[in-house]
Amino acid sequence: MRHGEALALLVLDLQAFKELNDACGHDEGDRALVAVADALRRTVRAGDSVYRWGGDEFAALLPHANAASARVVARRIAAAVGEIVTSAGRVAVNIGVACVPDDGEAVGPLMQAADKRMYAAKARRQAVVDGDAAVGGSG
Repeated sequence: MRHGEALALLVLDLQAFKELNDACGHDEGDRALVAVADALRRTVRAGDSVYRWGGDEFAALLPHANAASARVVARRIAAAVGEIVTSAGRVAVNIGVACVPDDGEAVGPLMQAADKRMYAAKARRQAVVDGDAAVGGSG
């Protein structure tokens, strides 16, 4: 990271997306993905970037965000995604948060930390995990 600036990475995974596709079809799954992307764009701050990582995974880069502000954005994202309703019910998300410099300054360690926290959120059925503590809730 240049100039010692803070940066946060959010890794997002939709809950039960395979089941949505299986039960309602890929067209409904595609509509859900578009709705999630729209919710992400509306929810992040100006200057933040969101990406579809692949399948039902998304990522967000939050420049100048420390862990506390990244958790605020992550909770807003979880709430916005939770407002999306498909024929199978509400969409929910698990989010892992990692920050520069706390979790490292190289891409690999940052991604590993965010991914590990996203899987911890999934295992705990929580929306957001920061470090070892789960915050928020999505089912």
